[in-house]
Amino acid sequence: MIDLLEAAMPEDAGPHVLAQRTAARQAHSALLSRAAFYRDARAAAWARRRAESEMSYCRGLMAF
Repeated sequence: MIDLLEAAMPEDAGPHVLAQRTAARQAHSALLSRAAFYRDARAAAWARRRAESEMSYCRGLMAF
């Protein structure tokens, strides 16, 4: 998937794309931490659903 991204992005977009990928990883990590460790069951359930939704979106991008 990274190879596709690098092939499609403009030459000067490297730093921006790297920043976006890093932000996405951090956001996903925060969701997974919230899903696993929050004591508030509703918040943890929301985080699990949201993480699965985001993963489904990514899987959809790869199913071409």
